[in-house]
Amino acid sequence: MFLLKTIYVQTNMPRVNIIRYDKENYAIFGDTRELKSSLMQCHCWYNRTLKNPSSGKVMPGWVVTLALVQRVISALEGQGVKVYLNGK
Repeated sequence: MFLLKTIYVQTNMPRVNIIRYDKENYAIFGDTRELKSSLMQCHCWYNRTLKNPSSGKVMPGWVVTLALVQRVISALEGQGVKVYLNGK
C-alpha cells in the first residue's frame, strides 16, 4: 500500500496516475501518448476500455503487474514524468 501526500505543481512535464486496479495489477492513466515506447519496454499493455477505480469511468490506460510497478515508476520518473500514486 502506498501512502500519498499530493502537491500539485504547474509544469509542462507529462503527469500520470498509477492506481491499484485489482489485487494483481496497477492501471496507469494520464498523459501517456509520448510514453508508449517506455511503457511497452516495461511490459505494460494498453487497454482502451479500462474502468478507472477512482472515478468509475471507462477510459484508456495501461496495465502493469504488481511485480513490475516499481520498475515502471523508476523509468517514468527518470524521464521527468510526474507520477501520482493512489493506493488502495
